[in-house]
Amino acid sequence: MDTTILWERAGRRRRGQLALWLAVIVTSVALVSASLACSAGEEATEAAMQNPTAASGEAAGGSGGAAVSIASIDPCALLTQADATGFFQGQANAGVKNVGSSSASCTYTSATQGDLLTLNVMVESGAAKDSSDYTSLRPADAAAVAGVGDDAYYNKSVFQLTVAKGQIMFTLNGAQKGTNAGQDALVPLANAVLPRLQQ
Repeated sequence: MDTTILWERAGRRRRGQLALWLAVIVTSVALVSASLACSAGEEATEAAMQNPTAASGEAAGGSGGAAVSIASIDPCALLTQADATGFFQGQANAGVKNVGSSSASCTYTSATQGDLLTLNVMVESGAAKDSSDYTSLRPADAAAVAGVGDDAYYNKSVFQLTVAKGQIMFTLNGAQKGTNAGQDALVPLANAVLPRLQQ
């Protein structure tokens, strides 16, 4: 047989073998990529199951933050017994906490005078300063209080300070030695509460 024909047949066999090896390599790479993608997907699913709050936060707005819940708020940790003792200028009894479905409150009484101090906290779905709860409590003659929270005002007709910060609004009212507390006495308490909202 002509050697030229033999060389051509050998060349065709080598080209066929190379094509087969290339097909095997391509298939292997595809299988590895698919396996890695599947593994990554499983890890992401597992992470989301372990931390659903973060996953829902990222899906909703990419912030990863959690919405504020009234159940997570301890009003007697926001306004402490030490705060109440300073307000009464005498020993305060332990706070009485009440947490409902939409608000939480803490009330202190003076151990000697019988005066009261109450913090009431509410959580809004959006910015508290724009909520109907916040604006409905604001009478036309309410005095704006600058530099406290996102917005604040004092309602002198009920001796109450109302403060908005983020999704939270809170009110403070009390009495010192039988006299209703004014704005000047309540603002320092509000400034004590505000940084504790972030803890």
